Amino acid sequence: MRFHQNQIAAIKATLDKIFRGGAKADGAVHRLLKSQKRWGSRDRRLVAGAIYDIVRYKRKYEAVAADLAGGTDHASLFWVWAVEQGYTVPEWASVKDLDAKKIQ
Repeated sequence: MRFHQNQIAAIKATLDKIFRGGAKADGAVHRLLKSQKRWGSRDRRLVAGAIYDIVRYKRKYEAVAADLAGGTDHASLFWVWAVEQGYTVPEWASVKDLDAKKIQ
């Protein structure tokens, strides 16, 4: 599965609402998916699964991102999750120095 930039931007914005804004994850994901009418079922499943996993294992992904990716911003958390799930990081990704072998 490929990641599209609009999906990544939506995931980062939703994580920002959850972690910084205090929104509940279920409501934030519901609003996000309702606002994206053009996404198919696979896109929705990928985005919702990513957000719920990152919220569930936030401390784990923050620790890994701090050690390997050089930061704990929401993009780093997402890419650590993606590599752990077996996805490859595309060239346009905003994460530098992410070593997939060390994450797995």
